Amino acid sequence: MSSNDALYVDDAQLIKRLNLPKNFDPVTFKYLQDKAGFPEPEADFGNKRYYPAVVAWLDHSYGLGDRRPYFVKSDDREKYPSIKKRRKTRWGE
Repeated sequence: MSSNDALYVDDAQLIKRLNLPKNFDPVTFKYLQDKAGFPEPEADFGNKRYYPAVVAWLDHSYGLGDRRPYFVKSDDREKYPSIKKRRKTRWGE
């Protein structure tokens, strides 16, 4: 597995993968995390960020995708009432 295949990346790897300038300040990630819901580092994975969640966050920020699988807990999703239509019979009953 190469470093480009890793799912969890540290800030230096994230900067490289996102093709940001080498002098980019990783503190910006903390700011985005607090203000805009940027994915947080996972303590269980060596304080690294889940890269697909970062991609989903960026896609959503630019109107390209839906970030619910990564950012919304199942309890927080709106529950829509099910609408059942009665099937009309051949005689219209």
